[in-house]
Amino acid sequence: MGIRTVRTDESLDSVWEDLVYSESRLLASRRGKRFAKEVTKLLDRWGDVAEAQRKAWRKEIAAQARIDKADDDLDDLVYDFGETLERLDSERGNKKKSARYARYFKQPRHEIIRMGLQTELDHVREWPASIQNEPEKEVKAFAAPFRNVIRSGTEALRDRGAAAADRADQRVREVLPYIDDVNATRLSVYGRLVQLVSKKKLPRDCHLMICN
Repeated sequence: MGIRTVRTDESLDSVWEDLVYSESRLLASRRGKRFAKEVTKLLDRWGDVAEAQRKAWRKEIAAQARIDKADDDLDDLVYDFGETLERLDSERGNKKKSARYARYFKQPRHEIIRMGLQTELDHVREWPASIQNEPEKEVKAFAAPFRNVIRSGTEALRDRGAAAADRADQRVREVLPYIDDVNATRLSVYGRLVQLVSKKKLPRDCHLMICN
């Protein structure tokens, strides 16, 4: 039975558990404790790598929260704007959707609201310029809120993209090299334990103390 290789897609928490187990087994062994310090060094590094990963995750999660907020706000605006146009048409005795309504809502309102934020933003991006020139105050009043949510939503999407890139960079530059070092150290210690077992003619399972 050989030593288990830590996979590159494993969580750092899982890696930490393996290292704590390995260190503890080595420290509990009279002959193995001399190797424990190499695993301890990896455990000491773990905190910095994990903290950097969490910082990258936090930026991405925070950006996603802002995206969700902008999406909700935009959905509400689209709904309320459509309701306002329909009400004004009704007050004028229009039984069918007016040309103005059709100018904004080229497809049903519920379909626009169901769009993902990026697609919905693209759909309404030019609306504020037209809305501000509408004759009614209550219609014009939608121009500024649309501009605000378009701006905040666009910024949130941009920030999420940047955060995702930072997370990927951190994984390539810190997490994967760390896992490589974990595997190399575990394999090195395992190999020396095997040699020790053979040299001292110890029970075979003595060298399995850092295996799962």
